[in-house]
Amino acid sequence: MFIKISVVVNTLLFGVTGAIYLSRGSNIIGYILLAAGFMNVMYLLFSMSTKNIFFVILNFIFAAVSLLVCIDYIRTDRSTFALIWMGITLIYLVVAFILLMRLNKGKKKPEMSDNQGL
Repeated sequence: MFIKISVVVNTLLFGVTGAIYLSRGSNIIGYILLAAGFMNVMYLLFSMSTKNIFFVILNFIFAAVSLLVCIDYIRTDRSTFALIWMGITLIYLVVAFILLMRLNKGKKKPEMSDNQGL
């Protein structure tokens, strides 16, 4: 359920913000945001597993894109929107690191106890 909600929210967030950027004339950032929203749709079509490294990479990409938007808002002296996008960046980073830790935890080999070698 988390994945479905996350994909819908990400698609709306990046799609709407990308459309706003394109209407303001910021073409590069608008296209990047729309591409990030499109990546959500593609992910939804091909995979729904949270134990997928692609979902972790996708969250790191979204963190980079949202940081780019945050920097753009800082550059235009819109501190409220910059703080909102900084929070969004931190959420993406936290989710990505948690998922990465879950993936690494699942891949760990069982450790040998001291008595097995004797």
